[in-house]
Amino acid sequence: MQQMVQLADSFASILPLMTDQLDSRLDEEEYTLAELGQSLGEVGEALPAYAQATSRLVETGRLLAWLVAGIVGLHGCYLMLSVRMGRRYSV
Repeated sequence: MQQMVQLADSFASILPLMTDQLDSRLDEEEYTLAELGQSLGEVGEALPAYAQATSRLVETGRLLAWLVAGIVGLHGCYLMLSVRMGRRYSV
């Protein structure tokens, strides 16, 4: 019985220390989560600008691809015409 009383007393003396440690740990976690939320908000604000830049880059790439395709097509037409017209018109 006396051991149980001693155990209860030691538990009662340790309990406030444990709750203080848990409270401080929870405060740290809450602060970290608040910072994470702020960082996610900043990322969310920056994403539309990156999406717009990426869209412009894709459009520019598509335009360049069509331009190269047109140049290759014109060159192919020139080669076919030069073969068809014979040697007198080729350079």
